Amino acid sequence: MIEISNLRLVKGEEWTRVVVDIKSDVKRVDDEETMWVAVKNENAFMLNDENYDAFLCLPVIMAMYYKTDLRIHGKVSRILYHNVSKYVQSIFGFFKDGTKIINIEVDGFAEVQKKGSIIGTGISCGVDCLQTIYDNYCLEDDIEYKINGLFNFNCGWHGKYGKEETYRLFQERSRRNKQAADDLNLPLYLVDSNLAAFLSHLVDQTSYFNLYTCAFALKKGLSKYYISGSYSFRDILRIGYKSRNRDFSEFGEPLVVALLRTEKFELISDGYQYDRTGKTERIVDWDIAKKYLNVCCINDNEDNCSICHKCVRTLLALEAMNKLDEYKNIFNISAYKKQAFPYKCRIVLNGKNGNDGFSSDLYRFYRLKKKKLPLRTVALLVKLIYWGPKALMRRIKSK
Repeated sequence: MIEISNLRLVKGEEWTRVVVDIKSDVKRVDDEETMWVAVKNENAFMLNDENYDAFLCLPVIMAMYYKTDLRIHGKVSRILYHNVSKYVQSIFGFFKDGTKIINIEVDGFAEVQKKGSIIGTGISCGVDCLQTIYDNYCLEDDIEYKINGLFNFNCGWHGKYGKEETYRLFQERSRRNKQAADDLNLPLYLVDSNLAAFLSHLVDQTSYFNLYTCAFALKKGLSKYYISGSYSFRDILRIGYKSRNRDFSEFGEPLVVALLRTEKFELISDGYQYDRTGKTERIVDWDIAKKYLNVCCINDNEDNCSICHKCVRTLLALEAMNKLDEYKNIFNISAYKKQAFPYKCRIVLNGKNGNDGFSSDLYRFYRLKKKKLPLRTVALLVKLIYWGPKALMRRIKSK
């Protein structure tokens, strides 16, 4: 059994943590004796120490993975308990082979006394988050849904927990994102945690549950928190099941997010209503995007490399809209053009079959914009010349 207990606030010189003790009678991959989420001392008013809502969802996923029950020595929201017990477990069980539906014991039900006033979302300056901010801050008139705060969570996306490089990258990315937040006239709140230590070998599959934990830990300050989706409803419905055991955000994240709510707090899935090219088109003329858009998966918090797959697929969309020159200050357009043709061939080969969501999206987008793509025969030849040797080397190395 995994047991969670002793909910408390611990104030340090710079950060305040909401902490619980965690112990189990099964061997875990981590050596942690506590689970915690922290904010700067001036933001400690956000931390929820009134119930155990923040420490329900991730421990349930852990218990399912370790095939043991969960005991929480405290109270949680009735709605959250019901939804996690009855529905979230089933969804994650469908996603991850080898897990087990478990029993969850709590001491009863209670909600926090006061509803928060912050409507938040994360900021990384990628396409997904910028679209969420643009739609729900720049274009939103309803005060009950208009974003008024931005967040940077250190819960798995910056590297392995406990590494000096991970924390440095978290701080560097926060510094860059603070510049964008200042231009938007929105506050940026930093959130640290040790959540990436748990199930660290499955971080690509479980990191979203770390994010949910951080959001619920702040529910005395938050009333709503937007989760920016990576995929469209169209792609999830069409190819989501193929992502089992690999990518939870592509499999069923919007289903889970809709269930993670209480009487006074809710998570909201945003961006799934658009394809990636649709998101890019929504923000393409926005001055914030032209100044801060950062999609690179190679240069950590530096300029976009313009040749990695994330940079290229973004630039392909910009090219289809005749917007490349407007982004020359944050992308190396010359470097991109040297890489663009092989990727266009990939779109031709993978876009029609629907197995690759991003290629299918770009294929549709190029047809919509009446832009030319290589002939299929040319694409097949390029595949043989360009990707053939790479595939052969990968096969040789795997043996």
